[in-house]
Amino acid sequence: MPIIPPMERDELISSWLDRTARFYDRPLQALLLGAAPRSAKPIELSEVDLGTAKGALRPVAALLGISIEHLAAHTIAAAYSWGLHLVARGTFVPDGHRSPRLRYAACPHCLERQRADRGISWLTRAWILAPRTVCSIHHVPLVEGHVGSISHPIWSDFLRRHRHSNRAVCAIAQAPSAPVTSWAGPPFADNEAAGLHRQMATIQDGILAGAAQETRRRGTVGEGRARVTYDLVWAFTRADRHYPDRLVYEAFASDLLDSPWHVAQRRRPGPVDFPTLSLHERHVLLATATVLTGPQSLRRQFCQSTGPWQADLATLHRRLKDDDRAELAGRQRKWNKVPESTI
Repeated sequence: MPIIPPMERDELISSWLDRTARFYDRPLQALLLGAAPRSAKPIELSEVDLGTAKGALRPVAALLGISIEHLAAHTIAAAYSWGLHLVARGTFVPDGHRSPRLRYAACPHCLERQRADRGISWLTRAWILAPRTVCSIHHVPLVEGHVGSISHPIWSDFLRRHRHSNRAVCAIAQAPSAPVTSWAGPPFADNEAAGLHRQMATIQDGILAGAAQETRRRGTVGEGRARVTYDLVWAFTRADRHYPDRLVYEAFASDLLDSPWHVAQRRRPGPVDFPTLSLHERHVLLATATVLTGPQSLRRQFCQSTGPWQADLATLHRRLKDDDRAELAGRQRKWNKVPESTI
C-alpha cells in the first residue's frame, strides 16, 4: 500500500488497521483477506493485538510495510507484558477461531478529544485491561464495543435518528445500522455518580500500577485501598456457600448500583474469571467494592447496609467456601497499608 496512516499513541493494532482500511475506503475484513496468504487461516484481530502468535503478525506487518519486530513492539504482550492476564476477553472460542475474542472498550469523550486534537480517533491498549472500567481522565464509564462500533453518546443518538447519515464522528465511529453499545447508568444524581467514578478511577489506577510493579517484586496487585478493592472483587466472583447457583457478589449487590432484574438475568454458578466478564459486570463489581471500602459518606449514598466495614467483611467470610475463605484470609494479611480511617 503506497500510504499508511501513522500509528497513534498507545493505539491498538486492530484500530490502526481499521483506520487504514477506512483511509482506502475498504472494509477491514477485505483488507485482512488480501493480506493473508490463500492457504493461511483468516487473521484474528485478537491474536494480532495480543501479539502472542507470530504467525498472525507476519501478514499484517507486510500489509503495513514494517518489520515484524516493529509491529511486535506495539502489541499488548510487549507494551503491557505485566497485564496479559488482565486483558478483558470472552469466555469461549468462536467457531473457526483459535482464541477467545477480546472485549474492546473506549471512553467516548476521549474519542472526541482525539478527533478535536488530531482529526481522527483510535482505541488505546489501556482500555482493554479488565480492571479499567472508568476513564482516568474524564471519570466516566467506558463503553464496550468492537473496532468500528463505538462513538460519543451524542453521535450515537444522532445516528439512531438519522440512519441514512454516513457522517462518522471518528475513524472508528458507530456504523448507522449497528446497535449502539452503551449503559444508561444507575439512577442517582450526577454529582454523586461523578464522586464515585473519581474514586473508582483512582483505585483502578492503583490496581494497574500494582500489577505493573508485580513484575519487579513479589506481592499482590495494588496498594492500600486499591489492594483491598481488588481482593473484594476476587471474592465477589467466587461461588456462594449457601446458594451454589450464584456468585457471592449477589449478597452485596446494591439496587442503587445494579438492577435486581439484571442481577437475576446474569445469575450463574461460581467461580468465574473476572477478565471474562462483560464491561458492565466488571464495572458494577468494582463500584460495589469501591463503596464498601469507602468512607461513610460514600457508603450512605450507595450501600443498602450502612453498618461498619467489619460487618461486611464478616458476611463475606460466611458466604465463601472453606478454600476461598482461606485464600481471602491470606490476602487480608497483606492489607497492612490500608489506613483504618478508610475502611
